[in-house]
Amino acid sequence: MKINFHIESEGYQMKRFVRSFVGIILVFALILSLGVAGGKPQSLSPSPATSKAGSTLEKLQLTPSEPDGALHAKAVEKSGGDNTHCDCGHNPFIVVPGITDSDVALLDKDGSPVFDKEGKPYVKGGFMLDEDEIINLALKRLAFPLAKTLVAQKDCGLNKAAYETAKEVFWRQATNPDGTPKENLQVIRHEESFANLSDDEINHLFINIPLRDLCDIIGYDHVYYFSFNIVGDPMQTARELDEFIQLVKAQTGHDKVNLLNVSLGASIFTAYAEQFKDKGDVGRIVNIVALLDGSYAFRDLYSDNLNIHDSALYRDLFPEMLEEGGSRKLGYLVNLLIRIFPKQVLLDLVENIRLGAMDSMLRCAPNFWAMMPRDNYEELADKWLSDPIYAECRQKTDAFHRASQNLEANVKYLVEEKGVIINNVCGYGLPFSASTSVFAILGSDKTSNTDGVIHVESTSMGATAAPAGHRLPDDYLAAHAGSRYISPDKGLDASTCTLPDNTWFFLSQDHEEAGKNPACMNLVKELFTNPGFNDVYADPARFPQFNYGADCKEIRRFLLPDTAKALEKYEAGELNIGAEDLAELYAARAQAEQALEMTIGNRQDGAAATKRLKDILIKIGYRQAPEPKKEDSPAKVFFELLLERLLEAANDFVYDLVGGQGYSDKLRSMLK
Repeated sequence: MKINFHIESEGYQMKRFVRSFVGIILVFALILSLGVAGGKPQSLSPSPATSKAGSTLEKLQLTPSEPDGALHAKAVEKSGGDNTHCDCGHNPFIVVPGITDSDVALLDKDGSPVFDKEGKPYVKGGFMLDEDEIINLALKRLAFPLAKTLVAQKDCGLNKAAYETAKEVFWRQATNPDGTPKENLQVIRHEESFANLSDDEINHLFINIPLRDLCDIIGYDHVYYFSFNIVGDPMQTARELDEFIQLVKAQTGHDKVNLLNVSLGASIFTAYAEQFKDKGDVGRIVNIVALLDGSYAFRDLYSDNLNIHDSALYRDLFPEMLEEGGSRKLGYLVNLLIRIFPKQVLLDLVENIRLGAMDSMLRCAPNFWAMMPRDNYEELADKWLSDPIYAECRQKTDAFHRASQNLEANVKYLVEEKGVIINNVCGYGLPFSASTSVFAILGSDKTSNTDGVIHVESTSMGATAAPAGHRLPDDYLAAHAGSRYISPDKGLDASTCTLPDNTWFFLSQDHEEAGKNPACMNLVKELFTNPGFNDVYADPARFPQFNYGADCKEIRRFLLPDTAKALEKYEAGELNIGAEDLAELYAARAQAEQALEMTIGNRQDGAAATKRLKDILIKIGYRQAPEPKKEDSPAKVFFELLLERLLEAANDFVYDLVGGQGYSDKLRSMLK
């Protein structure tokens, strides 16, 4: 079926600490934040749109899994037969996106759109969660049992209510015991190239990974986007990817395609390599911040490895989680308030919320099991999927686990026997909590080396790394003295990667920043468009194996387009710009464009170019100056600092006095 509506970007706040209820948010905030694996999810809203070929939206398909051969048959039918060979010199290019970047529609049982509270078709990428709905459910379901529990100082139905609430908020993506979605979820499929999409649609699809420069080189008619359901089965999705590749080959007249696998999209590649490595349909592959061996974040969630015990829960966790919003004092206050719960009630509350989320969605979603590190899979699958009722789901997750175990061998086979050029691009040098302070709850936060979402051993296929901010042991460094594979910060060894000469690292580049860092995106462009650029030795002066993070997103997405519009207004006589300001506008634009051409990440250069162009756009009156920040009086600053110090001192005093337990727990122990 077809639905006519337009793709629009819609900000979706993933990193907010919802203050509705301290216990329930521990897990809800974790689940919400895990959406950053591919950036912030977007939604679709109905509005008119046209493209080069008319209304592209009429071509967007909401389709279930295609039967084998269906997509290829469609391509042949559209082209009037198999196309003649294309000699353009560039293979068609397919993006396999991250966790939040595949739009999925919620339909009713008859296949008609379900509308949201604003009357728009309910279509989202990533998690289909509504923060207001979570708060309303929590208030409705938990208020009464919460009051009774606080009075009685024992559980009075609170944990059961929390479990049912957690189950309900995930209803849109709930899964059946056999591993299929309960609701009618249909993926928005793009079965034509970007040449048939509008600029708005392309911007929507490339919101997290900007690839317009690459499109300009290989042609928009050679660029495609493969969407998939995050609660689907990766092995089946890989079969659909194979069908999609046949469609692209038929439409473009090429024998091979190139793949860009982003974040969770790499799980689809893992499943594809297991089933279709012999077909010879792929020429080049780049895995960027890729989930090639799961994420410790999901392992911690499924294994209950969370920092919610004693000193972490009652002293350190909340101030650290809330520091991102500048509210450490609120964190200290939370520490004092949560002690009104008996410790066991609080721990049971968190566990029941986790169980509700597991039983609703996470337990039987095969693609979520694809996010499990292979060394942890069997133990945790035995824990969650051992009941015979989950046998069919377990078959699906076991199949992917075998593919994951074979990934290294499959990659080597593709490279050595099929001539596929594969490169991995990674961020490293950060704890999980660098992405969002909510991740301080993860047990592996302080012991891992990550891009904020995925540990570097996974994205690099086997690097050896010290925890973020630390060096490898001295004896290890001594044994590898002089090795070119040791990173400049001495925190990582690339020699243990499956493809040590085809794995690239960006220090202090978080997961979402890959698309914001021009050095990273220029590397990706070079890997796909330069036939002679195949490994880290190709041009180390411009593209070193060990590089750095940067952020030029504002330049690319907003400032340069605004500059172009300002100059159009100036040329049309609608904007008065003096000669001196005009010269500065051109110079600032040139500096910004130069920043986008960087091949070695430099935060200072990016920030300077951003500020200069923003300042001149404000000066000429095209942009409004931000509201001046109201400076607090010295007295208020002193009071705020004093309050924080007093709360910190109270927090430490109470911890020393009461320890890792609730007030009533301490009172009971004293009475005994």
